[in-house]
Amino acid sequence: MKIIYLDIDNVLNNEFTKTTIGAFHGLEPRLVKMFLDWYNQRNYKIILSSTWRTDDLFKQALIDNGITWIAETPYIFHRRKYEIETSVEKFKPDKYVILD
Repeated sequence: MKIIYLDIDNVLNNEFTKTTIGAFHGLEPRLVKMFLDWYNQRNYKIILSSTWRTDDLFKQALIDNGITWIAETPYIFHRRKYEIETSVEKFKPDKYVILD
């Protein structure tokens, strides 16, 4: 299996993003389209590594924009490196890429 560890902030949005979810930047449509165009040509599965995984409104926004995932990294207080390492040990992907 090939996996993309996907963060959202500064990957699918940026400081110029006009959409919001509450007081936070939402998704940037242009970046979402670019990602999905690239992703849909590959045989990778997404594991959500973003803090967006901790909020149902954020997760619903991803689903509404065509982004689905097979799992989420475990939450290890502000330790993204360890969260991803734990997930790699669990899923044992053949290849993986981290988009952060």
